[in-house]
Amino acid sequence: MPTQTGFGSTNQPPFRPLPSLSAPPPQWLNRLLPSRLVKTPLCDRGVVVSVAGLDYRPLERLLATGEWQPADELTRQLLCQQLDGRRRFVQVGDIPRLSRPDLLAIDLLWMHYSHGRFGLMIQSRLILQSRDYHQFCQTVGWPGSRTSTGDETFQFRADALIGHLPSRNWVGGPRWWHHAQTLADYLIR
Repeated sequence: MPTQTGFGSTNQPPFRPLPSLSAPPPQWLNRLLPSRLVKTPLCDRGVVVSVAGLDYRPLERLLATGEWQPADELTRQLLCQQLDGRRRFVQVGDIPRLSRPDLLAIDLLWMHYSHGRFGLMIQSRLILQSRDYHQFCQTVGWPGSRTSTGDETFQFRADALIGHLPSRNWVGGPRWWHHAQTLADYLIR
């Protein structure tokens, strides 16, 4: 049974609830998502649904209050929990094993609370428009190679470049740089 995440608890900071996707989607979402994905029942009356049984309330709270770095870390944890919960990273070959509706639910939260600046679908569109991974990294403001400094290379700010977050810190394995294209192929094509 899907887990539902409610919005607007009285002990949380106020924020704009997500619109129901049963209503016509906003125009900016139509431009980003193929029509077959917009019809996925991710949100109903302000409630994000997880088919993988995950609780998105903590991620929602972090994003709603602009706590981008903890939200990025929690996104990594949520993606790993979809696989087996024991992993620290998702390998490129595991991306097709992730729940597409849950990826879109996570993406919907990122897009909503960043006002359309951040999210997995935005990154997917940008990689498809790029010549190669290096150009994609330049577009979103990521270093072209992995460094040992980890989070220090990312800008956890609302004014970071479009597509900058969530970071690629959730990706591991020997072919980590293929994650953006693999994710785009899985979500869009």
